[in-house]
Amino acid sequence: MKRAVTIVGGGPDLAADLFLPESASGPVPAVVTGSGFGGVKEMLLPVFAEALAHAGIATLSIDYACFGASAGEPRQQVDPARQVDDLRRGLGYLGSLDGIDAARLGVWGPSMCGAHTLVLAGTDPRVRAAVSIIPFVNAPKDVNPRIIGAVIRDVVRRAFGGASRMIAVSGEPGDLAVMSTDGALEWISEVSSGAPLFRNEVTISSLLKVAAYRPMRQVGARGIRIPLRTILANDDTVTPAASARAELSKVSRNDVVAFPGTHFELFDAHLPEVVRLTVEWFTRHLLEAQHARHEKEPRDVLSCGDAATARAQPRAHPR
Repeated sequence: MKRAVTIVGGGPDLAADLFLPESASGPVPAVVTGSGFGGVKEMLLPVFAEALAHAGIATLSIDYACFGASAGEPRQQVDPARQVDDLRRGLGYLGSLDGIDAARLGVWGPSMCGAHTLVLAGTDPRVRAAVSIIPFVNAPKDVNPRIIGAVIRDVVRRAFGGASRMIAVSGEPGDLAVMSTDGALEWISEVSSGAPLFRNEVTISSLLKVAAYRPMRQVGARGIRIPLRTILANDDTVTPAASARAELSKVSRNDVVAFPGTHFELFDAHLPEVVRLTVEWFTRHLLEAQHARHEKEPRDVLSCGDAATARAQPRAHPR
């Protein structure tokens, strides 16, 4: 069962889809998620959310501020810090709902949201389990000189009071686009066919924010102590598997699963297995888990984080 909701308070109104199990005998565990770079909630995420709901786990899929049906300006601005906060607001919304077990919350996501998943897994005590899929962990060292030139011109333009211009999210090899390898344009064109609010562009100023984003520096490798599953694509050139392995090498409770193929091929032939691995992880660590222990118990003796009281929850209402 899916229903549209709006999260209000603490920032721009966020549009979200809440996927609930058809029937449950008591409060159910729940997970929050968001799209990959420049995407919206109708892209890819419903396949996972429906499978999780069928297994008995609720999913809240959000549109980040400035994207899709959510409010926020400037439009199409990718701001990792703001997006992490949007997901925190989603956790707060879930924790406020009757029928959701606030002691059994998780987070998952692909690509850029895979990065946000790592941050939340290491910094938010409400998160009990996480699945990070082909996560962005650092900016590439070899950047298209044309993109560098576009960023420099954009910085100058904004210094003189102009607005940031747009750059394509995906394009063919040789196009001026953020992603032009691994079949980016073909895959995004296909997966966005049911997402009328998707725009294949982001602000050029987004690229500076993303270039400075290092999710594991925010938490420290030893900061993730909850059960984490990381799913990688060995031939990925967008978010290389080798970079993720290096950044996550010191995380002791990280179950790494790697598939052959490139970034977007992971969601082609391997999609059913990636969905199954995600559902299985949350079934094991949320659905079958006992409720959190007393909130005063030290975090480092718990298998799935502590039960510290979450900060004040944002208000929420149906759209």
